[in-house]
Amino acid sequence: MRTASGGSFANGNVVGTSLGARVAAELALARPDLVSGLVIMAARGHSDAMSMALTRAEQEPDDLGIELPA
Repeated sequence: MRTASGGSFANGNVVGTSLGARVAAELALARPDLVSGLVIMAARGHSDAMSMALTRAEQEPDDLGIELPA
């Protein structure tokens, strides 16, 4: 694989945030030979039943006026 500066590398750590997290994950899946480590931050998956349930569960205490400890 070539870098933007024209160099090349065999494999390395890939870090992605937000949409970049999805790109990093896709790269790791498509080309595991290029990725020796993967860090994904602030990643958001697609809205399936489980993620929607988790979102509701996170919002419910606030909706009920319940203050959780920090």
